[in-house]
Amino acid sequence: MAMSRLSVVLFAVAVVLAQPGPGMRPGAPDGAPKGVVTGRVFDADLGVAVEYANVILYSQRDSTQVTGGVTDIKGRFELAGVRPGRFYLDVSFIGYKPKRIGDLQLAPGARVDLGRIDLSQSVVAVQGAEVVGERPALRYEIDKKVIDVSKLATTASGTAVDVMENAPSVKVDVEGNVSLRGSQNFTVLIDGRPSPLDGNEALQQIPAATIDRIEIITNPSAKYDPEGVSGIVNVIQKKQKTSGVSGVFSADGGWPLRTGASLLVSYRAERLSLFGGGNVNFGRFPGSRVSESWTVADSSADTTFSHSEGDGTRQHRFYGLRAGGEYRWSAVDRTGLSVRYGGRGFGMS
Repeated sequence: MAMSRLSVVLFAVAVVLAQPGPGMRPGAPDGAPKGVVTGRVFDADLGVAVEYANVILYSQRDSTQVTGGVTDIKGRFELAGVRPGRFYLDVSFIGYKPKRIGDLQLAPGARVDLGRIDLSQSVVAVQGAEVVGERPALRYEIDKKVIDVSKLATTASGTAVDVMENAPSVKVDVEGNVSLRGSQNFTVLIDGRPSPLDGNEALQQIPAATIDRIEIITNPSAKYDPEGVSGIVNVIQKKQKTSGVSGVFSADGGWPLRTGASLLVSYRAERLSLFGGGNVNFGRFPGSRVSESWTVADSSADTTFSHSEGDGTRQHRFYGLRAGGEYRWSAVDRTGLSVRYGGRGFGMS
């Protein structure tokens, strides 16, 4: 009885070993020489090699995968160690239509070269997408900060001072005076050229509507002759300047008594530009004063003491006139002249 069971088991094993493997031609011996399948994959439209394309070899009998690989930088592939049989080959890659090569017969030890295999590009229509980019109002470059005035709609009716009010390293007091890194000793350039006006006066007289951008250079190089200044403010005006006459008038007042006004008129032609203006400021500040003094004589021990108090008013006044012009000989050659006259005074009453 035991011998009978053993015979059944051995018979089942023999049946399993006799089955042909995937891709193996029925009846092909196990030790038959194995073959090689090669080829090259190219873009049918551009004529360039397709790298990393997938190449899969399937058995034609039961569609099982026999072997596979990818193409190299020249589009070549080589599938080695393939048993004899009948196969089909699938070639695919992202962005291309897959291609099948059918009825591929491989004899024992044969080397089959499929030659050039062209893949056609697969075009997929998708809905268009709109990408909108916007530059920030303040951007940092290697040696300067740049303020784009067109992004600051709230300052359109102001001056260059209003544009700079919220910029880093810039401080503006209640009277509109600008300090750069804590100092008012800075240079103002207009379109890269020195302004004939003082720094704060120039910034207060340039309307924001005429400015394209402002460059704040806190670490100027030797190119700008930076000795003795805390930085440079370069005001780049809009290039679409028109000829004609323009003017800016401003006035201010305060309590108890502070009044001021300024006027700047300019004329611009094709090559000639002229400007003239003036400013005046007057202020009175009432208050009280207390004074005490002691006087000791050297020859005696007598000491004289005096005390006084009362009301008084401190006054100041400033005024100035300025005018100038410039003639442009060419895009880089210019000749300019400017003059200023003014005065200031202080008093107590």
